[in-house]
Amino acid sequence: MNDSKQVNIEAIENLSETEKKWYENYKVTNWVYDKIYDFWWAYLRRGMNRIKHMLKWIPILWNDYDFDSGYLIKIMEFKLKGIQDTLKKNNMYVGWEYDVAKINVVRKLLKAHEDETYATEYTDFYDSNFDFVQINEKDKKGDNYYKIEENNKSESLDDFFAKYPRGEERIRKDKEYLTLYPGVLDSLNNDERESEFDKKKSIAFNISMHNQHRADKLLFKIMNRDIRRWWD
Repeated sequence: MNDSKQVNIEAIENLSETEKKWYENYKVTNWVYDKIYDFWWAYLRRGMNRIKHMLKWIPILWNDYDFDSGYLIKIMEFKLKGIQDTLKKNNMYVGWEYDVAKINVVRKLLKAHEDETYATEYTDFYDSNFDFVQINEKDKKGDNYYKIEENNKSESLDDFFAKYPRGEERIRKDKEYLTLYPGVLDSLNNDERESEFDKKKSIAFNISMHNQHRADKLLFKIMNRDIRRWWD
């Protein structure tokens, strides 16, 4: 390294006066260019990008609260969309399409968690209305108590069961799920329901909840496996 520097110095010393002036002007120009570029990149461009980044988060943070996991899901979904868009824009490595597709799956599962898509699916297979019915009990002021009665108008829960033919079997075999929700088996085994509709509805409800549980597990399984790849 020292020999190389010495040769360079000697080469400069052997320049003509005109060449030396040109070289000095070049050093100044190059120094000015570097400073302008550094200022543009480090302060102006990066600063503008940060301001733009902060502004796009305002609607999310404005509507954020600390008392519901749904708000965490919204933040995760929004952040993943940003990563997905960046990967699409830059596509700088082999396999970026795979990562974009996986992020898309995760975003759909996050949306399904937020909307409880699977947990409420069974309600699409029946139609009911609810009435307040007076009962023979009164409060301390003498006012009547009421109970809510569900009146089934129509149902196609057999179609729901056909869609998930092994739904109840999966629940009974899922030891982790039964440990988390120990009352599920009692609900499935309860033969004292008031009507056949109540029995079918109870089973359908448990299948829907189990499907939601499986979707949530898949969501975090994919993230645990692939999240370290989602950078550019």
